Amino acid sequence: MPKPAIACRRAAHRILPPSAQHVWITDDVLANAFHRFLRAASLSQRRYGSNVPGPLEARRRASKRRIMGLATAGGGGGAPSVGALFGLGSRGPPSWRYEPPSTGDLKEQLEPPSRPAMPRWLSMFDQLPQKPRTEPPVFEPHPIMPRATNAETQAIRVKGQLDISDVSKHVSDEVAEIAPSLGDLENRLVAFKKSILNNTKNHTELRTNFQKYCPDGEDATRFSALVFEHLLRTGTYFPRLARFLTDPMLSLPGAGNACKMVRHINAVALEVGKDTVTKATSRHRSLLFRIRTMSERRLLTGSEVLDVISELGETPRLVCSDIERSDTYRALWKATSPTTGPYDASLDYAFLEKVTKAFGVTYEPVLPRSLEESADPIAKYLLGLSIHLNRELEKDSSFVAIFNSLPRNRLFVWFKAVTALITNRPQTRETMDVLSAWLEFLRAFSSAKPDLVDWQLFYAMLAKTDISPASVVTHLETLEPEVLTETLLNHWIPKYLPEPQTDHWAGAFKFRFSHFQRAHKLRLASYTNVGLERMLLDVIVGMNEREMPTLVTTTHILELIHRLQAKGGTMDIVSFLVKLKERGVNQIDPRVLYEIVLEKMDTQPEYASKICSYISNSRRCYDPYFPIQTLIRGVKSRMRMRKILEMAARRDHLPAVFRTTPFESLLNARAELAHQIAYQFSLDESTSCRASARSVYYFYKYLQVYKLPIGPLMIKALVRAMITRPLSERRFVSTRRYVWLRSLIAEVEGEEVARRHDKIFWEWRGQVIADAKRRWVEAGGFGPAHVNTVKRLGL
Repeated sequence: MPKPAIACRRAAHRILPPSAQHVWITDDVLANAFHRFLRAASLSQRRYGSNVPGPLEARRRASKRRIMGLATAGGGGGAPSVGALFGLGSRGPPSWRYEPPSTGDLKEQLEPPSRPAMPRWLSMFDQLPQKPRTEPPVFEPHPIMPRATNAETQAIRVKGQLDISDVSKHVSDEVAEIAPSLGDLENRLVAFKKSILNNTKNHTELRTNFQKYCPDGEDATRFSALVFEHLLRTGTYFPRLARFLTDPMLSLPGAGNACKMVRHINAVALEVGKDTVTKATSRHRSLLFRIRTMSERRLLTGSEVLDVISELGETPRLVCSDIERSDTYRALWKATSPTTGPYDASLDYAFLEKVTKAFGVTYEPVLPRSLEESADPIAKYLLGLSIHLNRELEKDSSFVAIFNSLPRNRLFVWFKAVTALITNRPQTRETMDVLSAWLEFLRAFSSAKPDLVDWQLFYAMLAKTDISPASVVTHLETLEPEVLTETLLNHWIPKYLPEPQTDHWAGAFKFRFSHFQRAHKLRLASYTNVGLERMLLDVIVGMNEREMPTLVTTTHILELIHRLQAKGGTMDIVSFLVKLKERGVNQIDPRVLYEIVLEKMDTQPEYASKICSYISNSRRCYDPYFPIQTLIRGVKSRMRMRKILEMAARRDHLPAVFRTTPFESLLNARAELAHQIAYQFSLDESTSCRASARSVYYFYKYLQVYKLPIGPLMIKALVRAMITRPLSERRFVSTRRYVWLRSLIAEVEGEEVARRHDKIFWEWRGQVIADAKRRWVEAGGFGPAHVNTVKRLGL
């Protein structure tokens, strides 16, 4: 192929550029060029966040292409055209390329740099405004402003555009040199507000400006509080506020920002609607998570945590449940407590009071005098709180949330301390009532939180302090028969066994008892529909078969059965004793039976009489020094007197004076009462003559058996029921009955009265017999009219 013509070769561009020439541009020229490139002076031509190229974008891109073309395009020698750098026309392609100067030569030639002259557009930063600004105190309650509307927020942004513009990075560095010289906290806050006025979503920029204007020392905490209040007033979105709280560089301990945030959210009015409630619930859950994060990062002091707990107590339950709040309280409590070393008892007590009030529980601690002297205030507070909540259990269910707020590692310690506080006191009736209330509260709490109550620990503490199972029967009766039997077998029964005398015997005894425990637990697992009585019988019989002492164990089990029966149980002590005897167990202490008799002889005399009869018939457990026969007579006397009163009340024969008198007072006046009731029965003509005489005779026998005095009123009742009424009804009265009654009249009222009764009785009975004979003859009878014949004929 032939070579092209010389003219064609000259018309083509040269591929290799000529040797480049270096040029140096001063900093002032570059700064002014960069300023024109950003067009910072033309505020009306600013563009925000558009991806569509416009005239400004086209001009910027053209300037960039022209600047980049200077470094790549070739050209001839000579001085470079500075005008081409700023958009002016150029003659031909440039023939130079920019290269950085060598550092070695510049260090020798250049002088130390001096601060350049400030441009005119930076004159607004020469003097900061000195107008005093009024801000609310940091640690005082500030009225929360309502969230700003979109129009108000846009107005704030537009106003900020008139005060400050988006500056370049080197301008921010120059302003950073001025900020440390500011000594007034208000001026720093004003400068910070201007720096974030046009950028409300960039968290990194917010942190940078905060670090730039934040003072050192104690003023940093106040500055953090003022900044957060400013963000709340300007209607900053919730995600940015939440991120501000968890940033350790922004939210400083002691600023109270978390409490202000909770107060701000609680002040937001909820509209009626599912979407609004759902959104508020989500916002509260996010806030609770942020608060827990702040506590884990140690961004909250003890006083701040207490304030947060108080403010969360005002949160409606519709958007924040008690369980969520209790979880937050527990996390705050745990994070505030020291990881090592002793705990602050005063801070824990303050936490407990705040949590209690946050759930709306207020009470005055009322404890027995013996428990008021305890040195542990938290144990006393928890005990009083449990007693109060136990009384209000049906009305208030917040007790679970209160105790769920306690840290897990401290909850077991405090529960144990409360139990020790009760069990270490003397076992009085008042103390046992408090113990029953405490166990009842633990049972209710464990039903909601089963993993937070260690019952085996409490049972071991009760058995260790010699508290019998009968003393806590209110709690034990709620257990299943298998659980109750296993609890006795693991904790109480080992305490009732004698101490081994030698090590060898101790080892053998321990092995035998452990084998018995394992065997009986396997037997418990195989039971189906077996009552508690059968299980307790198997325990005592099993110990007896292995030659273990059963005297103390049987005594406590009998007492437990008695308490369970008093609570409505179906077991009977007498039947239990009979079954023990049938299975070969004879070791029984009668003292527990005597105590039961003395206790039940007033309220349940039949039950006490049944036990007394068993003791009397069982010679192996009879105590000669115990007046069992006297006790039996006394119990039966009370039984019969109670029946007399019931019968008199049923027939309305009880005098009005005795109707409102207690039974003990009636028992002391039983002789007079028997006379009055017997006379009322003798006057009652609604019953038959024979029934009336039988009732009055029953009262006479009661007075005679118990050696009570018989007065004239009883004689009148007997005469009326046995003589006067039968004769008036023309009934025959036997001579034997009258002879017995006459001897009684002579003994009580004297022989003279008895003689008068003789004359009246014989004459009256003779008239009755004569009248019967007359009617017999009138009726057509013949022969002698014998008494039996007349009685048989009804004459």
